[in-house]
Amino acid sequence: MFYKFMEIKERTYKRTEEVLRNILVNPTVRLINFASMNDPNEMKFEFRIGSAKYFRDDWARRNPGKSRRDFDSWFEKIKSERPQTARTEFVLYRRNLFKISSLSLSHKSNLLWSHYAGGHHGLCVVFRKPILENFEKQQWLSGKVIYKKVPPIVRIPEKNPVDELKKVCFTKENCWHYEREYRIAVINGEKDPIYLPIRKTDIFGVILGINASQKFRRSVAKICKDNRYKLFEILNYRKGYSLPAVEIKNPDERLMMAKF
Repeated sequence: MFYKFMEIKERTYKRTEEVLRNILVNPTVRLINFASMNDPNEMKFEFRIGSAKYFRDDWARRNPGKSRRDFDSWFEKIKSERPQTARTEFVLYRRNLFKISSLSLSHKSNLLWSHYAGGHHGLCVVFRKPILENFEKQQWLSGKVIYKKVPPIVRIPEKNPVDELKKVCFTKENCWHYEREYRIAVINGEKDPIYLPIRKTDIFGVILGINASQKFRRSVAKICKDNRYKLFEILNYRKGYSLPAVEIKNPDERLMMAKF
């Protein structure tokens, strides 16, 4: 399963119901560029210029008649100057090129509910893994985020372009490891967020936050019933800090059964 935490913060309830319909009745996945994400260290990495052998033949073609000493002088210069220029070009290009959707592999983190579901007032949509099939007609890449204590090193040239993208687009600082993030990256050069339609069958259910209002709960419950989604809520009265999700079998009678 994949989990998407959402904060519903519209001021009018009419608008809230419209947002819920867009999420659950005519479902889409929202993808944004890196500049819109909440971590200022997104796409942070170190550049390393590769071996002189890679550059030598290309340089000789572009500089006929120049000596080996001329090449060595040029190469030493780009080793000190090129990384800064290349970093800027590299980051700006990929920030505009990729749109990202962030999912999680867990629904149990208190921090995720606090940070991304409006202090537990929102919800979490539970997706089945076949949701990824919706992206197969796109140019895309998906996978788990790698958490590191230090930024990754991107070498020029990087032998495998997929490894390069994983380093740049799928690596975050270790302090974010609690998110257990799973990313979908779609190649799309548009500036604004994009919304890609998905199938209703890819939605397993919805988890309500601890602080969700009764009116909000009723609206979500009706949508889940009409669309045959399972409805869950987070319990906060069990021992320990874990946040188990339990299914609401009958919202009126509060008959609940643990499911995952």
